[in-house]
Amino acid sequence: MGEFETSTLRAGKKWQAISLKDCFPEWMSNHDYRDEYFTNPEYIVDQLEAEFIPFAIQFLKKKLESLEQSSDTLIAILDVSSLFDLLGYLKS
Repeated sequence: MGEFETSTLRAGKKWQAISLKDCFPEWMSNHDYRDEYFTNPEYIVDQLEAEFIPFAIQFLKKKLESLEQSSDTLIAILDVSSLFDLLGYLKS
């Protein structure tokens, strides 16, 4: 990522980064049934699709809206892999 950012800046463009690493922890920390989900993680599967996906979309939108950006801004979405294990539950 560092070289990509450096190349972007050398090209005269702006660099902004958004991390998704805190998306799930933020959602879970505010969930009414978080303690039950830690005890029985299989119970969270229905909530991932119904509640977490819309939360993640709003999380990303808020982050995008908070950035200073123009047509010369490259926005990197980082830590997407932190969501892979969660989304795997939806396919099973």
